[in-house]
Amino acid sequence: RSISITNVLTEGVPGQELGNQISTRYLHYPKEFWTPYPFPAISSGDPAWVQNKSGNSWGFYSQGLTCLRSMLWMEKSGHAKEMEEVREKWVASWANSKTTQFGQELHPITGQPSDCSQYYSSCMLYFLHAIRRLYGI
Repeated sequence: RSISITNVLTEGVPGQELGNQISTRYLHYPKEFWTPYPFPAISSGDPAWVQNKSGNSWGFYSQGLTCLRSMLWMEKSGHAKEMEEVREKWVASWANSKTTQFGQELHPITGQPSDCSQYYSSCMLYFLHAIRRLYGI
């Protein structure tokens, strides 16, 4: 169970009804992808979900690119409130971080940035978008 499930939602493949079912069952369920800092690369309920290394781990961390892509489907599918929650969490994590080097990913439980891919453009773009949407800056 990987975050690539969002790719079909981004493209609108399943349609509104099935997309909402997928979103409710997996993406907005705490035992799957709705961790304190959504959306981990692998479901938190999957045995493969293990923080197995520092840096870029597509088996654990929540990815900035996934959050950036989530803008393409969440609000359109009636999840504006949840999208705002994700924005708030990501902005708070980076604003409270001891680093100014926007990395690729956050720890899905603690929100701590990983130590890989410094100055990752997707994360920076998502941060800027989130600030603009949340605070009108």
